[in-house]
Amino acid sequence: MNQEKLALFESIKSTFLHIDAQEKSMLLKHNLSLPRFYVLLHVHNHPGINQMELTARMLCTKGNITRILQGMQADGLLERKTDPDDGRSSLVRLTESGKALLHVVYKDYEQLVDKLMGRFEPGQITKYNRAIQVIQNTLKPQALLESEDTFKPVLMLKAQGEEN
Repeated sequence: MNQEKLALFESIKSTFLHIDAQEKSMLLKHNLSLPRFYVLLHVHNHPGINQMELTARMLCTKGNITRILQGMQADGLLERKTDPDDGRSSLVRLTESGKALLHVVYKDYEQLVDKLMGRFEPGQITKYNRAIQVIQNTLKPQALLESEDTFKPVLMLKAQGEEN
């Protein structure tokens, strides 16, 4: 094994774990887990998303997404309605409470990202994004590989009415 590749892998993994811990700490202040935060973002960015598509975007199992959605529905953060095109699946939308929570949490999220990434110069960010694209394309699920979609940042809050 090439030692440089191993060192890079360990560095990326370690960095992810540190960022993950920072995110979890910030979200805990809002009584949110990472999966719930991602659901809020995906559903906000894709109102009426099919539960199956949400499962794929979340990179989890149908059982996991069902449990997450049931809890969020019970907490009044989202609503699910039977998909008229596929009675076995649901369409998911945020409630006003879910939208309000996301907007509060997202402000804190942006502050966290700014704090963690604020020392990077634009040129460094561009170089990193090019390099990390190689790993992302290797990890991308087959369904996304076959679509026009790239591994775009999930955590960008779209304005209402913005194209998906």
